[in-house]
Amino acid sequence: MELPSGFPPLLSACGQPAYTNYVGGFHGCLDYIFIQQDRMQVEQVIPLPSHQEVTTYEALPSVAHPSDHIALVCDLRWNL
Repeated sequence: MELPSGFPPLLSACGQPAYTNYVGGFHGCLDYIFIQQDRMQVEQVIPLPSHQEVTTYEALPSVAHPSDHIALVCDLRWNL
């Protein structure tokens, strides 16, 4: 069975990192910034912290990263 979608094709502006959530017993990518590629362009993506930075204190949150999620940050430009 095929189910039609009302959503346009979406692209993850920051790609798909190995993880955006790193807690005891789980790490995976839970966070995305979705865009319509025909309407927006990614100007730049702020680099994510290295694996060593994230795991220095074993898991998130930590002294260095006060959230259990790593922020995805990018600059986007509307296509005119």
